[in-house]
Amino acid sequence: MGEIAEFLESKAVAKKIVEDRKKLPDGFLDEEARRVKIGVWVRDLLEKQISKYTLATHVGKFANPDSTVHLYVESKEA
Repeated sequence: MGEIAEFLESKAVAKKIVEDRKKLPDGFLDEEARRVKIGVWVRDLLEKQISKYTLATHVGKFANPDSTVHLYVESKEA
């Protein structure tokens, strides 16, 4: 399992979206069902949060963590 999948699974266990696999008997919740549950949870979370964010072509914090980033938008379109 990749690092992102492990991170999402740990968060899903913490939020009680899925049960901790260490506490479950073998085969109780198969991998496909686990991935679907976590995927639905992440999708729902993103749908709720996506309106708070806008697209940026250059994010200043990645280049210099001490910099201040200001938002400037010319377009009136969403």
